[in-house]
Amino acid sequence: MKAFWPAIGLALLGFVLLFIAAVMPPASGRFLVLFPSDQGPVDRMQAVALAGGYVIDRAAIPGGWVVWSPDTSFQKRIRQHGATLVLDGAGWFGCGGRLGRGPFMLSDAENAAGVAIVAG
Repeated sequence: MKAFWPAIGLALLGFVLLFIAAVMPPASGRFLVLFPSDQGPVDRMQAVALAGGYVIDRAAIPGGWVVWSPDTSFQKRIRQHGATLVLDGAGWFGCGGRLGRGPFMLSDAENAAGVAIVAG
């Protein structure tokens, strides 16, 4: 049994490295951004806009938003505006968007808040 421990250790290390590579967000593009529960939708949309991103949809995860930004420093700025976690929005974690909903399927209040933020 002792002979298998190095192989098990290497397999676990491989899984950890694959997980880290899957979770690591790209420099720019689509992100899954998680915010604290005390921030409302308008505050979250404003944080995304101030960080230089665009809201695509709310995520199925509470407090999560699927956003897009062409800016390579978006991750740093969105964290400065209150985001607690920024994940890759494509691939495995791209399913953060709600199933059966297309992009820009926000509620009327959220759309109005977004228009006010962009126009503001």
